[in-house]
Amino acid sequence: MRSLLLAIGTQVLALASLHAHRSPQPSAGESVNLDLTNAEIQWLKDHPKIKLGFDPEWPPFSFYNSNGEAEGLDIDYLAIIGERLGITFETTRWRNWDETNEHLKLGEIDLVSGIHPTDERKRILLFTESYADFPTAIITRLDGPFFTSIPQMKDHHIASPRSYVTTTQLKSGHPQLFLTETDTLLNALQMVSQGKADFSMANLASASFLIRENGLGNLKIAGMTGSGNSLHFGIRRDLPLLHSSVEKALASIQTKDRTKLLADWVYIPRESPNAMRRYAKWIIAGTALTALVLAALCLHNRRLRTELIERRRIEAELRRLNEEKSQFMSMAAHDIGNPLAAIKIDCQTAISRQQKTPGGESSGYQHILKHAQRISNLISSLLDNQPQDPGKIPFQPRSINLVETVNKVVDSYSLIATRKGIHITHMAPEDPDLRIWADPNPVMQVLENLISNAVKFSPPSGTVTVTSSLADDRARVEVRDHGPGITEEDRPHLFGWFARLSAQPTGEESSHGLGLFIVKELMDEMNGKVWVESTPGDGANFIIEFGTRPAPDDLT
Repeated sequence: MRSLLLAIGTQVLALASLHAHRSPQPSAGESVNLDLTNAEIQWLKDHPKIKLGFDPEWPPFSFYNSNGEAEGLDIDYLAIIGERLGITFETTRWRNWDETNEHLKLGEIDLVSGIHPTDERKRILLFTESYADFPTAIITRLDGPFFTSIPQMKDHHIASPRSYVTTTQLKSGHPQLFLTETDTLLNALQMVSQGKADFSMANLASASFLIRENGLGNLKIAGMTGSGNSLHFGIRRDLPLLHSSVEKALASIQTKDRTKLLADWVYIPRESPNAMRRYAKWIIAGTALTALVLAALCLHNRRLRTELIERRRIEAELRRLNEEKSQFMSMAAHDIGNPLAAIKIDCQTAISRQQKTPGGESSGYQHILKHAQRISNLISSLLDNQPQDPGKIPFQPRSINLVETVNKVVDSYSLIATRKGIHITHMAPEDPDLRIWADPNPVMQVLENLISNAVKFSPPSGTVTVTSSLADDRARVEVRDHGPGITEEDRPHLFGWFARLSAQPTGEESSHGLGLFIVKELMDEMNGKVWVESTPGDGANFIIEFGTRPAPDDLT
């Protein structure tokens, strides 16, 4: 409820601000003793022109008006500082903050305004005291949810300006977020307004200004991150005398003058009673709007209660159906085991008889027996775990020899490959004792799916190369084929559930679109990685990586 009232209050403030007039600017030329040192005075005399950089698309702090003139809170502060120090600030009009930031890193800017200190920036800049501090707001559409913390946004799409400190913090602290970087804050807010992103984060004053001035009436302030956004002037580290001079000039601006500067750009100015009467109609309208919203909220809550009851009924029905599905899977897995056991017995009998016959060949039966044993192991795991967690196979990680495991899978698919005239080779490392910490069953499932796909999509008489190696304490297996490769259109769906891609098997084999989904799920469960390198028309190289040491969860 507090967040809702905050959002409504912001809209009322925006309406009132449309009729606000700028207050007189504090006198820049008033006599002020800055107590500058002789060294500072001489430096300023030798360097009367200072190269200034700022964000050209960041109102109300810095922007260009329709006449191409720089305006904003930062510009007003710098006008006073320049007058008191006897210097002028020269500007080059860059397109956006990202471009300004690049010139800043190249040392082409002496002083930059509206910048927040970070460890990276402190390596190239000296910072003054803060001259403004605003909370960081979360902006969504009016029909969007309210947020109280960043982790709540993990399944949402965020738009944020490139090189902004909030963007940098999101990328480093919350890499799981789906983040799109834009050229300007206005671009980010427009993406949210148009439904191309779910939310954005920005300085509250700047976000409110842009929403109001650009008619983005379908946006709201949905919450605060809890972190502030203090603004400072940054001066190149090799200009300490400029830094100390600007610091003294900034400190000389009195509180009453700072309040006037802020009132010009952020707050509703205090005017005559007539002016307050002009605002009264907006305040009354805002109050009426609040009452209407609260009434609508009550009706909405009543509808939500009805929907909640229906949702609970549907969830109970889904649980019942899921239990029936699990029971069916248990029965099916159990019943499949009976004919499978018969196949194993028949194979073992045939192998025994052929081994007693001189010149008897039993390799074909050996392959059948290996595959039957693999299916039997999977069914046993499913049945053993069914009462505890239906549908999920438990992992029992231990130290296993990856080279031996790869050899087993390559050997089991050699006959299938031979029928298509395809040759499978395994390039093993010099040290055959390459060990990983994993459950052998899911590891074999992953390798079987990748090698099976490579054979399935390779042209007749082709080759499939499997390479095992060790890189940076990570064991790696690469499965390379010479099939059609992966198109750019197929890449986003590659590891999807029942994904049907454009490539087709070369020997009329069946393809259900589950194999790579299973690979991705199993690798994620084993804290491994899987990705593909492919050029369309030149085959694909699927790469998987495993840890060679137990994960902390495995040890506990």
